[in-house]
Amino acid sequence: MSSYQDKVRKGLITGVVAATASTVVFGQTGNTNIFGITVPTVAAIGGANALASVAADVAHDYVLPYIPFDARFQYAESALLGLGVAGGSTAFILNKENLGSASTMNAFLLGAGSYAAGDWIDSKVKGSSMMLF
Repeated sequence: MSSYQDKVRKGLITGVVAATASTVVFGQTGNTNIFGITVPTVAAIGGANALASVAADVAHDYVLPYIPFDARFQYAESALLGLGVAGGSTAFILNKENLGSASTMNAFLLGAGSYAAGDWIDSKVKGSSMMLF
């Protein structure tokens, strides 16, 4: 990714996708307490996924150059790093804050799936054909 504005835009898109998916798939409703502030659970899930997306893109920019790999696997490792960091971060945040009744695997899949969907939507918004890296 080229700039922090791109990362934030993609993070916001990913957060909206995750909030929508958590409502449709998991039926999330109600409120939760985050740092002493009562917020809708859906907003907390969307925010967690937005932060996880930004973390995945930052990891892509600053971690991937230090991983030795064959050029044939460059795109696969790039995609797996983003999906892994986004899914893992989402699962960690949602389980740590006890948001909703989703299991760790469901939270991981929500994060990874939202990251992939947010990346695809962002590529369409920018008019780019590049996805997941």
